[in-house]
Amino acid sequence: MQNSLPIPHSLTDVFWFVLAISLSSLIGGGSLAAILNIILNRKKPLAEIHESEARVAKTFAEARSLDLQSNIEAGDAVLRMVQQLTFAQIANEKLREENEKLTNENETYEQQMRRAKALLKLNNINFDEA
Repeated sequence: MQNSLPIPHSLTDVFWFVLAISLSSLIGGGSLAAILNIILNRKKPLAEIHESEARVAKTFAEARSLDLQSNIEAGDAVLRMVQQLTFAQIANEKLREENEKLTNENETYEQQMRRAKALLKLNNINFDEA
């Protein structure tokens, strides 16, 4: 059975392991992007740097605005669905009440038919349901 933990066994393995972790933390943490941004902006005038940062901030604000707008639209859609569901539940309840009423009426008619058949049978009158 092999060991599932990536434990380095030699000094070179330790070196490559530490290098991989360091690079992944630099890239993933955004440090590399910040260092690259500083290097690229070192010869630019300050006004141009602020202008590019303002464009980035504007882009992020537009993205947040779009995200917020899509969340509002999704919330409105959910509200409409809940409203339709409420209307459907009300209609379902009305149909259930009407079904109960018709079921009771049907039972009443069936009782009347049984009484009528019994009376016809008592008076020896043949009743054919065909």
